[in-house]
Amino acid sequence: MSPLFGSKNDDQARAAAAQAEVDRLSSLPLPQLAAEVMTRGFGPDGPAEDGLPSVSMIVDAFVPSLAHLDDASHQQMEEVVGEGVQVLEHASLVRSTAWGGEGGLYYTATRLGRAALASDAVDRIIAGGSL
Repeated sequence: MSPLFGSKNDDQARAAAAQAEVDRLSSLPLPQLAAEVMTRGFGPDGPAEDGLPSVSMIVDAFVPSLAHLDDASHQQMEEVVGEGVQVLEHASLVRSTAWGGEGGLYYTATRLGRAALASDAVDRIIAGGSL
């Protein structure tokens, strides 16, 4: 009979998967990281669909079970995703809209960002191109 809330092996597997995602994102070049952040954070089913996401909310789109990230890995993930958001800001695809105390800054896709998502042109815009 299995435990009601999963086993220690399940927890270890989720922790390993979460750390693998941290490592994967950390290894990406900034333009590629930013494109993933745009798609996961501001695309369909992303946290922006329900409102204005913070970097922490976007991290949840990459690693839904943050309880399985240790503090150092969580901090690393926020730093990496934050770098992606900064690239998106510099490309005028997102902008900060509000300060939320503990949540930090909240972001929204710009008109250009929404159009880039709709036409699958995020990579092109980040690279300095146009729609």
